[in-house]
Amino acid sequence: MSMMISPPTSPGARSMLFPVDDALLEEADPAQLAAQPRPVPLAYVGDQYDRDDAFDRYFAPAAARLRHRVAGKWHDTGRRPGVTFAGRVPFSAVSRIYAESVATVLLLPDRYAAAGRPLQGCKVFEAHNTPRAAWGGFGPCLTDAGDCSACPVLNRSRPRLHAFGDRVLVRELERVDGDGRVLRTEYHLMNRPEDGWASRSYAWTLADLALIDGWIYDRPHHDEHSAGFWLRRL
Repeated sequence: MSMMISPPTSPGARSMLFPVDDALLEEADPAQLAAQPRPVPLAYVGDQYDRDDAFDRYFAPAAARLRHRVAGKWHDTGRRPGVTFAGRVPFSAVSRIYAESVATVLLLPDRYAAAGRPLQGCKVFEAHNTPRAAWGGFGPCLTDAGDCSACPVLNRSRPRLHAFGDRVLVRELERVDGDGRVLRTEYHLMNRPEDGWASRSYAWTLADLALIDGWIYDRPHHDEHSAGFWLRRL
């Protein structure tokens, strides 16, 4: 996994870090990608949460002039009559949408821009790892010297997770108000991701998830039910 830096190209722009799978870069054929049919000039896949200002500034004006496609959870589509919303799509369809499109935009909420990179469920584990926390967005080290042995967070009582398998899914459930603003995010552990929210789940806090004894963050997860991430038994 590589961390690519997007250099700023206009006044006021900021560099941001993006995780990129090395295997995808090595296997990519530029000639084949250039020859691929792309019938849709513009596309965006993502939810509305905290992106209204950026969407209206960067995407909507272009959408008014170009054929486009918007997929994701958007609550007040009526205020944007010139934009075509397709609703939510399964994660397996995202790569196809982008593959058929000429261009897209990356719209990040202010909390992402403040950290200088997109944040995923792994952020809670990064926050408890001094070298990774140095990427930014987590606040200063509590010991003031990077001494993990004296850290009051790492030395607190560690919760235990009892599971049947070696992997457990953590689904993220975002509670929103009537305007689509995120009020809070809940984290639910479940063993049967194929059942979606019909599966029995147990709510945990991020603080406890980061310190579960014997488990570690594995990889992100997206499907038609929610985003989330996997925990793997060590």
